[in-house]
Amino acid sequence: MYRKLILYSVLFIFMLYVKCENKEAPINDKESSTENNESPTKSGFMQLAKDLKFYTKSDQKDSTSSRYNMTDADGDMSDPRRSCIMCNNVAIEECNDPRNKLITSMMCERDDDLCYSLHTPFGIVDRGCFNINHNLTTYVCSCNLCNYISISEMPFMFAKKGDWVGNVIELSRTKHFRKSIFKDMSCLRCEVNTTTRTGDMLDSANCLEGNIGNLPVEDCNVDEICGVKALRADGYIWRGCLKMPLYNYWWTVCDNDLCNYDKRVSLHDFII
Repeated sequence: MYRKLILYSVLFIFMLYVKCENKEAPINDKESSTENNESPTKSGFMQLAKDLKFYTKSDQKDSTSSRYNMTDADGDMSDPRRSCIMCNNVAIEECNDPRNKLITSMMCERDDDLCYSLHTPFGIVDRGCFNINHNLTTYVCSCNLCNYISISEMPFMFAKKGDWVGNVIELSRTKHFRKSIFKDMSCLRCEVNTTTRTGDMLDSANCLEGNIGNLPVEDCNVDEICGVKALRADGYIWRGCLKMPLYNYWWTVCDNDLCNYDKRVSLHDFII
C-alpha cells in the first residue's frame, strides 16, 4: 500500500515538472521543445506503469501469503482431543440413556484417548475417557491356572454381547460349584513392571506373556477367583487370586466427541 502511494506521488511530481518546463519554453521553440520532451515523458510513464504493475503483484502476493499463513496457524490451534460424556448411573439416573440430555462431559487428557461406556452384569454403567495403553484394566476367570492371558491381549473386550453374557453365566456357575463341590482353585502368581527394570528379564518376560509352565502358582480362598491386571504403557501386569471384581464387564468405545451415549446394558435384558 505504501509503495503505491510513493509511486503515485512520484508520478504527480514528474507531471508537474514536465508542465512547468513546457510553460517556460519560448513560443518559437515550442515544437522543438515538445519533440525533445516527448520521448522522456513517454518512457517515464512506461517505466512507472511497469513499477506499479510489479509492486501491485508483490502486494497481492504478500497479502495472499499472509492470509494462508493465518489459515494454517488457525488450523494448528485446533485441539485434536475428544470430549466425552462423563457420568455413572449410580449418581445420575440420566446416565442410563444420556442421548440428547444435559450430562456432564470432560475433555480427554491425550490425543489418542477414546470415549467409553462400561457396563456391569447388573445394570451399572460408567462413562468417560479411555486409553488402552494408559488405563489399568482387569480380566477375571474361574478355573485352575486360567489367568494366563498375555499383556498384548489386554484390555480384554468381548466382540459380541452374547459372548459376554455367556462368560458371566459361566463365572456364576463355577462360583456356585466352588461353594459346593470344587473348593480348590489355583492361579498363576507374578507381578512385573518393565519400567522399573528390576528382577530377572526371563521371569519378567514369562510373566508378561503368561507362560504357564514357567510361573509360580498360588491357591485361592473360596471367595476368590483368578485375575489379571495390566497397564500396557508401563509394561505392568499382575496375576493372582482376587476377590473383586467377580465378573468381567461389557465395554464399548468410540472415537468421536460425545459419542458414548449407548443405552444401559443389563444381564436381565438377555435372561428375561
